[in-house]
This record gives sequence, C-alpha cells and structure tokens, in this order.
Amino acid sequence: MKNIFGFCVLMGVLLTGCSVTTPAVTQYKLDPQANHQENKQCKVDTLRMMPIESKNSLQTTTMYYVQQPFQEAAFTQSSWAQSPTSMFEQHLYATLSESGLFDAVYSYESIGKAPWILEVRLDDFTQYFDAKLQHSFVKIDATLTLYKKTDTAVASKHFIQQIDTKSLDAHGGVEALNEALSIMLTEMTDWLAKSCQ
Repeated sequence: MKNIFGFCVLMGVLLTGCSVTTPAVTQYKLDPQANHQENKQCKVDTLRMMPIESKNSLQTTTMYYVQQPFQEAAFTQSSWAQSPTSMFEQHLYATLSESGLFDAVYSYESIGKAPWILEVRLDDFTQYFDAKLQHSFVKIDATLTLYKKTDTAVASKHFIQQIDTKSLDAHGGVEALNEALSIMLTEMTDWLAKSCQ
C-alpha cells in the first residue's frame, strides 16, 4: 500500500513538472531606412555583392550582448528573427538596388556578369553594457572593399556607428541598432557613389 502511495506521489510530481510553461521568446527584426538620393554615377555598370564575412556569433539568431569589460552573454527572452549577418546583407543589397547607383546589383549566386565586385566584412553588431549595468550602447563595425574586373582593390573603407540606447534592455538595443544601421547604409551608398567613378 505504501509503495502504491509513493508511486502516485512521484507521478504527481513528474506531471506537475512537465506542466510548467516556458516564457515566450520575443523575436526581433530590423527595418532600417537609408536616406539617399538617386545617384547615377555608375549607372552604366553592374555590381556583384559577395557573401558577407563575419564571426560565428553574428551568424546565429542568438542575441548576444557584452557586459564590459570582458563578459559576453545572451538574452534569454529575446532573439533575432534572422542572424545579424543575414539582415545586414539583405538590407545592404536592397539599399544598393534601390539607390539607382548601378544599372543592376547582383547577388553572389547570380549568373549575371558584373565589372564591379563588392566584398563586405561585418565585425560587430552588438549591444554593450557597462560593468554596473547603468549605461548601454550599440556598435556596428563593417568594412567595404570595392574591386573592378581584377583582383586589385579600387577602394576600401571602414565604417563604425555607435549609438546610446534609450533603455537598458534588448528592445532598446534593437531600436539603437536599427538607427545605427540606417545611418551606416546611407554612408556606404554615398561612399560607393564616390568610389565607382
């Protein structure tokens, strides 16, 4: 009889444990708005954009943050809908396509021929906190290198955007990253307009 009672208690504990619900994870995406005027300096040419190079932590939907000076961790209740690398690549491609700067912008998978080749390296796309968690900012760090027909680089530029967040959480970081990316996409388009002459 005691064994039966003990078994029932054990089953009750196990079933109760299984009924615990995990809090929902909020997924975030970006919607940057680059401010650029239609530019036709290189309209007679086409551009091929190569796959973006980045570190492993920027190729996952896990939303990492850094608590200075050395601690890297991940938000447990927030994540990216797509990896930072994928979002950066999609928005840069869309911005260049809509800018009118080139006759056409091809992805690296396209069979179209393009005299201009653009390589992109994304080194940082992260929210930072100070040691006491009283201040937060985001940082985007990327480098563009432009080639024409040969393996010789025509131009290269390092871009950095750093913006304070309005709140000390993942949502504040996403808002600041969206603003920083909007500014950076505008700067990149303007730089390409001057470099593809």
